[in-house]
Amino acid sequence: AKKVKSDSEPSEVVPDVFLGSIGAAHNREVLERLGITHILTVAGGFEPKFPQSFIYECVDVKDVPEERLSVHFDRCLKFIAKCLLDGGRVLVHCFAGKSRSATVCAAYVMATEGLSLEETLVTIGRKRPAASPNHGFMAQLASFERELNRARTEGRLLGRVQLDARRAASCEELAVKSGEEGEEVVEGTRDE
Repeated sequence: AKKVKSDSEPSEVVPDVFLGSIGAAHNREVLERLGITHILTVAGGFEPKFPQSFIYECVDVKDVPEERLSVHFDRCLKFIAKCLLDGGRVLVHCFAGKSRSATVCAAYVMATEGLSLEETLVTIGRKRPAASPNHGFMAQLASFERELNRARTEGRLLGRVQLDARRAASCEELAVKSGEEGEEVVEGTRDE
């Protein structure tokens, strides 16, 4: 893994979903170069830096093990999915891009890719080695993994198709197209 002098460069953990720090969220040049359209702030005390240029969602949570971040998973995952459905790209960030935002990205990857928590952490760690949810968030992710497994067993989740908005331009296409691994069903949905 290559160290960067300043942490203003986010990491693309899955297509169109970036994980980063406050440095990335405050670097307009990087955000524009990467085509970021939405910013999910998973930290308290940060006002949107460029409210006229990006669509923001802010979740006020602290990076402490007793924080109940999992109660915000649904809201965060819906924000990410809506961004991707609209053809956008999203930056998920906290202060360091290490614990809170990594936890939300892990929940998203588990829900959309059907990966286990362990596989998810390996996937994210390859893209952003600094990612390391605190032990309280790890316990919440383990609980979320059990919920996902129960829901899949009971047929309440469609697996990767349910939230896999990267391959669809509309809700209708999302419902009928599953695509093949790596296949791009829709291209050029965003103005360059």
